Amino acid sequence: MWANRAKNALAMLAIGDGVMQMVAPQEHERLWMVGPTWLNKAKGIGWLAENPRYTRVVGAAQVGGAVWFALRQYKSTGDTE
Repeated sequence: MWANRAKNALAMLAIGDGVMQMVAPQEHERLWMVGPTWLNKAKGIGWLAENPRYTRVVGAAQVGGAVWFALRQYKSTGDTE
């Protein structure tokens, strides 16, 4: 039961993160530009901050994936119709 709750919480965090990527893509990506420059380049954060359209696509995919993941957890508990 606790494992399903943890997975549900992870899905909620991913949904919120994806929504923020769609609403404020450049600001959201720049917020995560921390650490060494080489690491940010490796993560592709600078590119995403400069291309908000693609950042929104990534956010939408993240929300969709997180919702799918959460619904799988609900099916395993028998709580969906």
